[in-house]
Amino acid sequence: MIRPAKPLLYGMLDGKATHISDVSTDKACRYLCPGCNVRLIPKKGKLKQHHFAHAAGADCGMGVETALHLAAKEIIETKKHIYLPPVEVKISRRGNPSVLDVLAPEQKYSLDTVVLERRIDSIIPDVIAYVRNRTLAIEIKVSHAVSECKAVHFQALGMSAIEIDLSNVARAFTPEMLESFVIGPGKHKSWIFNAAAARRCEEMLSRGVRRSTVYRGFAMPCGWLSYSSSHVERESIR
Repeated sequence: MIRPAKPLLYGMLDGKATHISDVSTDKACRYLCPGCNVRLIPKKGKLKQHHFAHAAGADCGMGVETALHLAAKEIIETKKHIYLPPVEVKISRRGNPSVLDVLAPEQKYSLDTVVLERRIDSIIPDVIAYVRNRTLAIEIKVSHAVSECKAVHFQALGMSAIEIDLSNVARAFTPEMLESFVIGPGKHKSWIFNAAAARRCEEMLSRGVRRSTVYRGFAMPCGWLSYSSSHVERESIR
């Protein structure tokens, strides 16, 4: 069964992602596709869902994903606060995850500074936020999860990082719905790596707590407790 294409709800105006509900009639000819940069036509009729259409006719196929990605980053940059997942140190015992320690509950954090797409070493996180003088990387998943290589770089840099999964956002979302999804609480957020949890693991190792581990499908270099959003979840930015 072929799924219907998601409507393009965002167009670019003066470098910013603009929702179809916020389209200005006097600027209707100035909106560009986030994916291919061609001119868009706002469609705001009475029968169909309001959306943007490519002036040239054919959809480029990249606009929806790119727009969602851009809009999510702009929300974080504008609002400067976000709920982060709970920080839990877990191990797997006979296939069942067991919580060893809870460092912090799911809670709201104020972001002192937010920077988009800044290169750090050899990677470019979607968002870099500074929380109480600590660095937090935020990755936005629309169709592709963070690569193993990028995840390992976060660990090597000792930089806490989360992933926000937007792959299941409703087709007819409003700006308010997207904002709630991006900065609000929920299980669609997971830790890629957490510096505080890694330090706690090192403390456990120093006391002789040894377990075999897997990090996102492959062995950790020091290999005892794991750091994956599925196998080992933990975080607070400390």
